[in-house]
Amino acid sequence: MPLYVAAGWLGHILHMDVFTLYHGLSLFNIVLLLVGVYLFASVYFRHRAAPVVLLLSLLFAWGTGIIWSNSTSFRALPSVAAYPSMAAFGLTLILWYLAIRFLEARRGRQIIGWFFLAWGVCSLTLLIHVLTGAVALGGMLLLALTRRDAGWRNRILLVMVIPCALLAVESWPYYSTFEVLAHGSGQGSAMGEGFARFQRLVHANAFYRPWSILSSLGVALLAYPLALKYLRERRYLFAVGGLLGLSAIYFLNLFVSIPLGHRALLFAVSFGQILIAAWLIEVLFFGRSCEAFSTAEFSSLVNETSVRRRRLALILAGACLLAGFAFAARQEWVSAREGRQLVDTYRHLTRKMREGAIVLTPPETGWPLPTFGGKVTALYHPNPLVESEKKRLQDTRRFFSPDSTVREREQIIMRYSPKYLLLNLSRYKMAKIYENAYCGKSMVFGNYLFCEIAK
Repeated sequence: MPLYVAAGWLGHILHMDVFTLYHGLSLFNIVLLLVGVYLFASVYFRHRAAPVVLLLSLLFAWGTGIIWSNSTSFRALPSVAAYPSMAAFGLTLILWYLAIRFLEARRGRQIIGWFFLAWGVCSLTLLIHVLTGAVALGGMLLLALTRRDAGWRNRILLVMVIPCALLAVESWPYYSTFEVLAHGSGQGSAMGEGFARFQRLVHANAFYRPWSILSSLGVALLAYPLALKYLRERRYLFAVGGLLGLSAIYFLNLFVSIPLGHRALLFAVSFGQILIAAWLIEVLFFGRSCEAFSTAEFSSLVNETSVRRRRLALILAGACLLAGFAFAARQEWVSAREGRQLVDTYRHLTRKMREGAIVLTPPETGWPLPTFGGKVTALYHPNPLVESEKKRLQDTRRFFSPDSTVREREQIIMRYSPKYLLLNLSRYKMAKIYENAYCGKSMVFGNYLFCEIAK
């Protein structure tokens, strides 16, 4: 992640607190998103109101919204703005703008210039966030296949950007993008196992609980009938293809394991919000902002939209704005309160901890620790860059299992050489036993036990 390596280097030189750096990254990513929305919407819709309409659609065309990486809902923005996925999404929109300009270029020198710009942005997007980068590549391929009035030479050269970018990112010294993309991809499950997986995901995964997803998406579900409408009219095929293709991956993941397949829903929503923005432009501004027309043809088109449809669109847009602000205000109040408590707790627990010290702790308890300078034996979320990730998670779970033996726990301590032990007292009733058996100096703060492991 070159952007975040640079941000960390800058923060280290300026002795910035991690949360100050986080706020700076949030501001940078939001600006990047705004630039991406402006550039892409301006060339895709060919309507001067398009950037504003698309931005409002991305932020407010939701129900209650989803607070997760790759979510663009206004409610999620305070929590995810600094994430690499947000920077990559802004770059994705810029990449699609470059792809459209590339397809429209007629002169050889222009084509070469757009090619290298697209190649650079494509490579950077992949390095910053591989999952978003993969969607960016897919979107660029869709543009090459569906954009009207583009020559075959331009289409073929645009597709060639993809392998060039994939080869370029392999020169990044910290990890292999191919390995990250391939990590976790297993064999497809048999049909019987597929139905068992379906039942498990519907009950255990928030992305597949029907009522939760329907209420979270809300107005975004309008994109599906719009997709059928525009598919029949053969318009906006880029957005239609992205919405339907990613939705297919999301539903297929119910039966066959696809790495991060549930996250395809969030990208599908973004494509759907492009369709919603297109519909709003047509209804509200009486203009057919279709990429099928040239600028001259577009300026002569007038859509005879009924007043009733326009009023409906205004009511829908107003309701989305009000609901979005209401949900965001509530989320911000809850997050601010809980966030301050969490930060204060971990700052107090780690104030005497050595920088880079290894902490043995259940993943559910220790996930904030790396922010405060510590290292954990196992991560809460899967990370393909961590060697022996599954083994680490198994050992950590085994250490805190009531069924493990003293010998097993001693072997785990010898294997990872942890300096400290951290437990949530409300979750682990055996915390006192661990403290007596393994701890030297110890401290209890709130519901947490933090102690130095006696060697």
